[in-house]
Amino acid sequence: MKSSSKLCLTTLALVAASSGADAQRRNATLPVVTDDKVLLCQGRLTGVLRRRKANKCPRTNRRLIVDLTDFVGDTGAQGAQGDTGAQGVQGAQGAQGDDGAQGAQGAQGNTGAQGAQGNTGAQGAQGSQGAQGNTGAQGAQGTQGNTGAQGAQGATGPQGPQGDTGAQGTQGNTGAQGAQGATGPQGPQGDTGAQGTQGNTGAQGAQGATGPQGPQGDTGAQGAQGSQGAQGAQGAQGVQGAQGAQGAQGAQGNTGAQGAQGSQGAQGAQGTQGAQGAQGTQGNTGAQGAQGAQGSQGAQGTQGAQGNTGAQGAQGDPTIGMIFTSRTSSDLSADNTTRYFAVSGLGAPTTTIGNAEMLVAEDCDLADFTIRLVTSPGSAASRTFDVLVNGADADFSCTMSNFSATCSDATADNPSVNAGDLLVIRSTASGTPNASQALVSFRCD
Repeated sequence: MKSSSKLCLTTLALVAASSGADAQRRNATLPVVTDDKVLLCQGRLTGVLRRRKANKCPRTNRRLIVDLTDFVGDTGAQGAQGDTGAQGVQGAQGAQGDDGAQGAQGAQGNTGAQGAQGNTGAQGAQGSQGAQGNTGAQGAQGTQGNTGAQGAQGATGPQGPQGDTGAQGTQGNTGAQGAQGATGPQGPQGDTGAQGTQGNTGAQGAQGATGPQGPQGDTGAQGAQGSQGAQGAQGAQGVQGAQGAQGAQGAQGNTGAQGAQGSQGAQGAQGTQGAQGAQGTQGNTGAQGAQGAQGSQGAQGTQGAQGNTGAQGAQGDPTIGMIFTSRTSSDLSADNTTRYFAVSGLGAPTTTIGNAEMLVAEDCDLADFTIRLVTSPGSAASRTFDVLVNGADADFSCTMSNFSATCSDATADNPSVNAGDLLVIRSTASGTPNASQALVSFRCD
């Protein structure tokens, strides 16, 4: 955050540190840190100030509580809005936290009620019968392929609790069957129409006993087709008898002439289902049939109970990075001589870089470089400040010209430094700037 509020805070912290920082040492009682108070921890060797959210510092650090209410003056007139600064680069993405424990599976919802069955649609008119083609010769039966090995059966998962069965809806009335029209002359076979929706399955008639198959006679002349008789009333359903053993198949005789179609008999009652026979060997997989029409979507079941909340992850480190604040104890002279001063604390400018360098305690990225002069450079003059890392330019600088007394770093990148690197602030000038003290603030995250 590049703002004057942070600069004011660090300036006040320096003033308070120089006047009463030793009043609150490691063994002193600390007031509670609130929105009006800030806890700063200063290393005894490095002089680095760190701002802490928690109400404690490392044992080797000096502690400083800054009461912001002691530094609140009258509100000054609002200045003109400055130009919008360049947008900073996006910070690196934090590490992903551990996944919480998976909540228990909710109970299965109740089965929705079954919808009412719709009425049976009217029967469509029967199409004309196409001409019967000649019967082709029966081809030889191919040898049966080997049965593939059956795959291992997967483990059965735990069965969830069964929901209550919903009430069955009432069955709709069956529509009246339309009268069948007279059979017209047989025309050529038309194209196969689209497959219609499958109707309800009718009741199964009683199966008669299978008689022995006699020899097939010669094919007689085809007789005239008789008219279709009226459909008889449906008889009561009889009991299904036991299925007899299948007789041996006789030789296929010549195709006889098609006899007249008799009237349809009454449908018998469905008999009891016989015992299931042993399963035969699995044949080759047949071609996939056409896909049926999609059924209507059932009613949505009730939502299951919410699972338990996962365990809370470990709390992160409350440290927000190092804050460097510095102020020259004497004026930068009114010339363009290059001078150096420390990145933290109160010290006099020097022309020897080694007298002002300070160590970095940990790896971090530089950010929010802000400078304020007590006196602006003046007409036709400027001052430039930058941070050197191990004596080299880190592309982390800002310049004040003429009557401007503040500046901030406008670079798009945040330079990285490593633990043990040496940092120092360099001041250069052009023209003949006014003598002035300098206040510096920046972060290393």
